[in-house]
Amino acid sequence: MAIDKKVHPVEFQDDPSPNATDHLASASSGNNANMGNNPNENSYQSIHRASNEEYNSGNSDNLPPPAYAPAQPSGPWNAQASYEANRRKRNFKRAIHWTLAVLLFLLVWRVFTSSGRTSTGGPYPPSSDGSPSDWAHWSTPIELPRSKWPSNSRGPYMVTSTNFTLDPSASSLFLHAKGPGYGGRVDYVLKESSSGNVEVGVEAVYVDVLDRDQVTVVKMEDGKQGQQGVGIYSENSRRNFADVNLYVTFALPREKAYKTLEGDIENLSVHFADFSSGTPTTFSRLDLQLGNGAVNFEGGLIASEVISIHSKNGKVNAQGRLEAPAVEARCDNGALVLQDVASPSIDASSANGHVEGTFHISRKLVLRSDNGAVDAKVYVEKAKEDGEGADAGRVEVDANSSNGHVTLTYLKQDADVLLFSNVKADMGHASVRHANTFVGKVELGTEMGHLDVRPPRTAASSSSSSSQRQKKQSSSSPSRSDQSARVWHVTEDHKGMMGHKLYADLYWRDSPDSLGHTSVRSEMGSVDASFD
Repeated sequence: MAIDKKVHPVEFQDDPSPNATDHLASASSGNNANMGNNPNENSYQSIHRASNEEYNSGNSDNLPPPAYAPAQPSGPWNAQASYEANRRKRNFKRAIHWTLAVLLFLLVWRVFTSSGRTSTGGPYPPSSDGSPSDWAHWSTPIELPRSKWPSNSRGPYMVTSTNFTLDPSASSLFLHAKGPGYGGRVDYVLKESSSGNVEVGVEAVYVDVLDRDQVTVVKMEDGKQGQQGVGIYSENSRRNFADVNLYVTFALPREKAYKTLEGDIENLSVHFADFSSGTPTTFSRLDLQLGNGAVNFEGGLIASEVISIHSKNGKVNAQGRLEAPAVEARCDNGALVLQDVASPSIDASSANGHVEGTFHISRKLVLRSDNGAVDAKVYVEKAKEDGEGADAGRVEVDANSSNGHVTLTYLKQDADVLLFSNVKADMGHASVRHANTFVGKVELGTEMGHLDVRPPRTAASSSSSSSQRQKKQSSSSPSRSDQSARVWHVTEDHKGMMGHKLYADLYWRDSPDSLGHTSVRSEMGSVDASFD
């Protein structure tokens, strides 16, 4: 019997389906094999498997929803955002702290500064001026007519006033007006008074009462020094008070002698009435210190010791006669015009303005201008109480301008006085005309200009002086008012390409050793000298 060795083919399936039991067993074995390697994954799988089983069994209502944790970005972007948020928080807190600190500082500053103010809001007077004895009691404000408004740009303007009484026997009557922010004028006038007191009136013109109240007006007294006066003060930190003008009037009884009249005034102009009419009203001292304001003397004024005027920014104009043992007038920025000044010693100067006037002197006269002309008429007189020694009968005059002409005219010179005159113009013309009684050494010179000299017309020349001296022995000495009594002798006359210098002697024939001196020079201008 034969064996059939025919091979039966085996069929292969592309997607064989394994036995369900074997598949579940293999899955279970695979899950069990991974247990312990990833706890989170195992937990999630357990929960997911239990949830699916309960959901499939119909018990999904008893399960809480799964916890949701949004994915947090990681990396540098998350760190930068966190840093910016914290930085903004810190800046905000810092700004709050600084704001609170500034507010606290302002509150403390307000408390401290309020103790230094008056009830009206202005500053408290400085202790150097004395102690306040009476504050301003302003009258009821009245509206000014439009024609009297200081300015038409604002309005309406109101006017109010207050008054003070000063003791005329005080050692010093003063007005101290310090601080910026207001303008106006001070008038010193004379009045008929039965009481003999000095009345001071202050009138305020303003738009807003708050602006007026920023200025303190008060009566001041210094018991130790015996001084009385009026003080006007404002804050230096505030540069402008809108339209505040103060008009102060000092009314002094006539025909009295006062000790000292003092003014330290920064922003008010000053006007003096005529104090020399009738029986003069005199002072021992007049001392004026001005900031921004002019000084005007309508008439004369007499002081027994000194007249001192200093203006930083304003003109000084004296229309009457100022008379004192010493007179000093200075302007930092303004002209100086003194119509008639009589004093043994006078010093008048301006840093930026011209100087002119008529001066009666017996000791020394100084005229200076840094940027302006000097024009003066001079009376050289013998001192009433002449001293002894080398300075007896000696008068000195010094006139100088750095940038302007200098013109000096000697209208009179007492024959017993030796004059020492020095005139110099750096950038202008220098001209001197001497009286016919001048004798002395003459020095004239210019660096870049012409020189014009006019010697005495009737004076004897040095060549004929010897014969005249012989005749003098048999005749009486000539009068010194006679022009022929003087001798003109040129010692050097040098004319260069750019300038001209001349030296000469002018002396009395009978006393050639008694000589004064005159010097006239110019650096960039001409020189003119006359001796007739």
